[in-house]
Order: sequence, then C-alpha cells, then structure tokens
Amino acid sequence: MSRWAVWFGGALTIGSVLLISFDVLARKFLGFTTGGADELSSYAFAISTSWAFAFATLQRANVRVDVLYQYLPVRLSAVLDWLSVVTLGVFMVMLTYYAYDVAATSWTQNSAANTPLATPSIFRRVFGCWG
Repeated sequence: MSRWAVWFGGALTIGSVLLISFDVLARKFLGFTTGGADELSSYAFAISTSWAFAFATLQRANVRVDVLYQYLPVRLSAVLDWLSVVTLGVFMVMLTYYAYDVAATSWTQNSAANTPLATPSIFRRVFGCWG
C-alpha cells in the first residue's frame, strides 16, 4: 500500500509541475492565469512528502547518523533507544493537542484559507458539511 501511495505522490508532483508550467505560460503568452496553482501544488507537495516519508521508513531508506551509536555498549544503546521513543511520544502528544486546538477552532469559526481558492477547513471537506 505504501508503494502505491508513493507512486500516487509522485504523480501528484508531476501534475503540479505541469499545472504550474501551464499557468506560467498562459500568463506570459495568453494573458490569463488559472489561479490557485501554487496552492494546489503546496497541497500536492505536502501529500507526496508525507507519503514518501512513510515509504522511506518502511523500506529503511532513511539516513541515520549513527557514527557514535554503533560503538556504544548495548545497554547504553537500549537506554538511548528508549529515550528517543519516549521523546517522540511526548512530541506527538503535544503536536496532536495543538493540532486539535487549531482544527476545533477552524471548525467552530467555519474558517477558510486566506488564498485565491479559499479552501474550507479540512474537517468540513471530509464530513461533507460546508456551512
């Protein structure tokens, strides 16, 4: 599933390149703009990178800096591994807490992006409620 997601993310990136290229050429030679190409490409970039990170993690293709780590005693390595998992957990709890706060505020205020497309809050899009 991760492999399909990374291929889809790559297709999104290529699609955004084509859209931006068309937008630039249309502005230059035809005198109009598609509007929102940069916003759509930023969404495509966010999706493709997050799915690529998941793919890289599952394939163990991420770069690790373990110059000193490989020479540490096993017990110290285990303590450092435990510490890193706990730190990641604390970070994720904090990130989830503040992300929920932003999402809940966006939901109650019926927020939309301050961009040409004025995309509504993601929760409204997911649940099909526009107003």
